[in-house]
Amino acid sequence: MAVRWIGGLEKGAAYYLQNYVFWTKMALFATIFVLELESGLTPWTCGP
Repeated sequence: MAVRWIGGLEKGAAYYLQNYVFWTKMALFATIFVLELESGLTPWTCGP
């Protein structure tokens, strides 16, 4: 939010869509999300 007050420091969508670091972060986020979703949907069992 403070960046908006300074102005002129925001990067456009083209910057992020061509940035490999952005895509790496998104891939890691998606992987973690799928793993968490899978563990959240798996029913828990009690005992043997």
